[in-house]
Amino acid sequence: MFEPLNLIERRLAEAVADPSRRVAFGQRLLTEKLYVSPMGPPDAQGHMPGLRAAPQPDGTMAVAFFTAPERVVAAYGPAALIMVKDGRTLFDWLAPGPFQINPGGDYTVVLSPAEVTALLAGGRPEIAPRPSRLELGLPFDKPVALIERLQRGLEPLLQVTAAYLMLAQREGRAAPTWLLGVESHGSWGEVQAAIATAVQDYDFSDQSLDVMPIETADSPLRTGLAILAERAPRAALH
Repeated sequence: MFEPLNLIERRLAEAVADPSRRVAFGQRLLTEKLYVSPMGPPDAQGHMPGLRAAPQPDGTMAVAFFTAPERVVAAYGPAALIMVKDGRTLFDWLAPGPFQINPGGDYTVVLSPAEVTALLAGGRPEIAPRPSRLELGLPFDKPVALIERLQRGLEPLLQVTAAYLMLAQREGRAAPTWLLGVESHGSWGEVQAAIATAVQDYDFSDQSLDVMPIETADSPLRTGLAILAERAPRAALH
């Protein structure tokens, strides 16, 4: 589940849900902070070796932009270098593009050279975000230690009625990540906090852990490895 971290991400989510907000989203891209990831530190003259880019279906590469530093870390890991500028500065510097915003994230946006040129010239093109494609699968080897941690963290939460773990291959990401689906009838913030505590200091190596709510009875998230089998919601004792 996409949870906006800042204003531009709220506008992004609105543009996904409501096409009438796509023009306003494009305008906001010019004024809000956007993030890029250099492929290495600058040399003695201050020149960078390049910026990370995302492969496109036609074989071209699009400069990778991100709407929050956390999105850079999710895509490239905690060691990734991060540079921040307002969108207009980055577009003007790297024009004409193409650009891809949040490759590998829940929502992504590809801006063509024509759209970038129009934005910089004061035009109002419709910039259309879309959900990223997501493929789900099961691991050959069960991550026993991770499962045990998640069980210990979620079992005491009375509002959690099911939880399943699987592998997810997101569009634009080179490697799959862990995806935990959780059915909860209470505070989602409590669920997130319990999971964060449970996996603290766990060595994910090149795989991170994403968490999504299970919202329907036929959700594909229920096909993963059972962390908590289906159980009825229980009220807290007072």
